[in-house]
Amino acid sequence: MQTLFRLTSIIFFSFISILLFASNAPGPLPVELEEVYVFENLTLRIQGQIHVDVNFNKREKELGFETAEEVTYVQLLKENGELEFQIPTFSKSVIIDLDDLSTGDYKLNMILESEQIIPASFSKK
Repeated sequence: MQTLFRLTSIIFFSFISILLFASNAPGPLPVELEEVYVFENLTLRIQGQIHVDVNFNKREKELGFETAEEVTYVQLLKENGELEFQIPTFSKSVIIDLDDLSTGDYKLNMILESEQIIPASFSKK
C-alpha cells in the first residue's frame, strides 16, 4: 500500500513539474528577417522586422517601396559607402527611378518616423 502511495505521489509531482516548466517557457524571440526579391537584372535584399511591400515596374524601370509607417528620409549609398543621395520623403511610399542609377551595388536606408532604419541592398546589372 505504501509503495502504491509513493508511486502515485511521484507521478503526481512529475505531472505538476512538467506543467509548471511548460508554462514558464520563454515565448518566441523577435528574429531579424531578410527578404530577397529577384527581378530581371535586379536583386533586392531587405532586412528588419517591419513589413515592406516591394514593387518593381519593369516597363518604367522603377522600384517602389510601401510601409505602414511614414518614411521620413531615404538614403542611397554606393557599394563603396559614398552617399549617392539623401532626400526627405514624408510618405508611406517611395519610388526610385533606376534609370537615374548606373550599374553596381547599392545600399538603401529608409528612415521611419519612429527613427527606426530599414536597411536594404540591391544590385543593378
